[in-house]
Amino acid sequence: MRQVADLEQSMLGEDQRSTEKNISSMQAEMKKPQPDKAVVGDKMKRTVAHRQKMCLERPTNEVLEIFPCLTKHLFVSSNLLLYSINDKSD
Repeated sequence: MRQVADLEQSMLGEDQRSTEKNISSMQAEMKKPQPDKAVVGDKMKRTVAHRQKMCLERPTNEVLEIFPCLTKHLFVSSNLLLYSINDKSD
């Protein structure tokens, strides 16, 4: 599973350093009174492989702390749609 996540991440042009930068940027955006949904959505897309791996390896509260947008309805709905689309293509 880890190899698949690493492959997906590299296909998006992301490495560990860029993933950490994307997470940091997304967290900063979420602290704003009106986060830019496009920016957060882009960062979530770029970190999807990392997030999937985290969901398997870490407690839920830790994942939600790192990805606070997952506690917001709009972003949860978008991620569920992304996952359901990806599942159908397998």
